[in-house]
Amino acid sequence: RQREMRHTFPNDNESNFVGLEKNVKKLVGYLVEEESVQVVSICGMGGIGKTTLARQVFNHEIVKNQFDGVVWVCVSQQFTRIYVWQTIFQKLSSKYDEHKVLNMTVEKLQDKLFRLLETTKSLIVLDDIWKEEDWDRIKPVFPPTKGWKVLLTSR
Repeated sequence: RQREMRHTFPNDNESNFVGLEKNVKKLVGYLVEEESVQVVSICGMGGIGKTTLARQVFNHEIVKNQFDGVVWVCVSQQFTRIYVWQTIFQKLSSKYDEHKVLNMTVEKLQDKLFRLLETTKSLIVLDDIWKEEDWDRIKPVFPPTKGWKVLLTSR
């Protein structure tokens, strides 16, 4: 039996949503102006617009100009850590083709992604994280240096 995977893509088709402007502005402020903030969460029940809000932030002109790379990853309930890491690495690194990345060991991928995030100013959106433990499994690739930011949506 095939499982249907839900995918979300960062596009601009919600640009006319009413009432999001204030929240978008606040989140953009956290991501581009607050040095001490590394991770910003949008939490709430399913269907209230967390992904829509995150898309608005992801597509915001100030955000696109602030970061060297921006990556959108749909995590969902059945994610694998290596899939999330591969997706981030592929989108941030232009010198590795998909085949090379897919054949890296978890350890090599973690090391290369860690080093890449140390040297690039990146925004990673992790959409639809279900549990705190899921974030705990993903976060070892994020170095203590402060160039990267994460925006996550969670229930």
